[in-house]
Amino acid sequence: MFVVIWLLSMLGLVIFWASNTYVLRQDGLEIRRGIIRLHSFVVTPMGFGDLLVYQSLGGRIFGYGDITVNSQGERQTKLVLVCSPFAVADTIRDVMGKPLVRVETHA
Repeated sequence: MFVVIWLLSMLGLVIFWASNTYVLRQDGLEIRRGIIRLHSFVVTPMGFGDLLVYQSLGGRIFGYGDITVNSQGERQTKLVLVCSPFAVADTIRDVMGKPLVRVETHA
């Protein structure tokens, strides 16, 4: 019975892992959610507000946590079960905290 309960809990984590993708690029943070119906949006450096990192006791033991990205439109985006959340938050701050300057040339 214990093995069946463990397998069911692992199935939930595998579905969660397959349905959430976070991609950090120089021009923004892209979040994709869903398996059947995909919801994708981008937080740009211009709209970036701040970060909040939450790590529970279990998260401290196993090295995971949640990151909440606040953008300038009163939008909160939660990145759940992130491995090494403080290192990831520092990387996001480094990339998203720098303003993106575009230089356009006319030919």
